[in-house]
Amino acid sequence: MKTINVDQLEPGMILAQSINNEGNALELLSRETIITNRHIDLLKNTSITEVKIKDEKDETSVDLDSIHQEIQKEIDTEIDHVLRSVVNQNMRINVLTGENALPIDERHKEVIQETKEIFNDLVDVETINIHKVEKNVKKMLPDMIRNNDVMMRLSQLEKSDAYTFEHSLRVSILASNIAKWLEYDQKYIEEVAQAGLLFDIGKMKLPQYILNKKEEDRTTEEEAIYKKHPQLGYNILLRTSGVLSSVKYAALQHHERMDGSGFPLRLKSGQIHEYAKIIMVCDVFDKLISDVPQGKGLSKMEAAEYLNWNTNSSFDARIVYVLIKKISEYMLAKKAVLNTGEVGKIIYVNVNHPTRPTLQVGGRIVDLVKEKKLKIVKIIES
Repeated sequence: MKTINVDQLEPGMILAQSINNEGNALELLSRETIITNRHIDLLKNTSITEVKIKDEKDETSVDLDSIHQEIQKEIDTEIDHVLRSVVNQNMRINVLTGENALPIDERHKEVIQETKEIFNDLVDVETINIHKVEKNVKKMLPDMIRNNDVMMRLSQLEKSDAYTFEHSLRVSILASNIAKWLEYDQKYIEEVAQAGLLFDIGKMKLPQYILNKKEEDRTTEEEAIYKKHPQLGYNILLRTSGVLSSVKYAALQHHERMDGSGFPLRLKSGQIHEYAKIIMVCDVFDKLISDVPQGKGLSKMEAAEYLNWNTNSSFDARIVYVLIKKISEYMLAKKAVLNTGEVGKIIYVNVNHPTRPTLQVGGRIVDLVKEKKLKIVKIIES
């Protein structure tokens, strides 16, 4: 391992130590990441000056092929057989608009409660009432995508102890909006919304004490159990008559990653269904901005920064870009507090550096991409 200046980085170098954001609250790049030109450009616009990389004396990287073979032996034959037929879809383009101004959880209390009960029933049963889910998604969808201010609506949603359900509802709202921003047909937006609602149902079969633990606190055995939930969810949907294959794939593949580092099948970009690519981005984003049980409670800008750093390696660039673009629009005109105590108004957000916008502070313009010693410590949402 050796330490080099960021200016000396070259594509193909491998990180020997992870890189965190300024507050050390979030790992931007993990150990063993293969550096790309994009990473170099991003690093040069931060306050990070040195990184640790592996040299020729270091041990070789983990043999992913061997790991893949071990995992494959554990995968159910039926799942593997169905998975081989996955083909990503090219969706037709149309914009769908919604209506009504009430928060979703106020307007649709009965529908949400009914859907929550469907989740709770999974503790004792092995299938879901897919017809009720479809009906409820169609009822809520116009309000889920009625305008582009989805970030405010996510902030307004009531939080409860039923984290898995509440998280799934938030993911469904965000995913259906991304489908709208990608200009999917209404039919496909409904499917994505349904996939977002059902992607995590496998967790209903896991012991609650494991779900309540943060990832870093789980034992090896507990982590192995946790990583079964995509397969458990897929199996529930497989046994349920009438569930679309695309919804099943979203449940099975939402922890896969573009570079093949995910689970349970270590699929790569072209093998992952489009809906799963959307759901994985929404899943991670909502966990990062949530406080419980595993989220770090980061700001939306910090969560966007994490997605941005991991574009292409973990997440689909097109999906991340459209989400960050909307987060950027949401942040415009918001007031922000700097680490100096000064308060400014955000007047421009660079989608490549979402946590480093340009502000008007008093009578001067402050570009945080250039002013590296300054940073936003709080967004005033009101």
